[in-house]
Amino acid sequence: MKGDADKELVEALPAMKRAEEAVDCLNKTSIGEMKSFPKPHPLVLDVSTVTLILIKSEKKNFAWNNA
Repeated sequence: MKGDADKELVEALPAMKRAEEAVDCLNKTSIGEMKSFPKPHPLVLDVSTVTLILIKSEKKNFAWNNA
């Protein structure tokens, strides 16, 4: 089981690194701009939903204004 987990980790590490680099450019201004969107892109909504789940343990209210 450990071998399988290690293999999956090795496969996931490059994606984790790319994700880290992708958000490394975000700053307070970027977040403020995102918050000003009245109707954000569907992919932004997906990310905000995941963030609500991971950070706030939200289970029901995935509305943009809650994010």
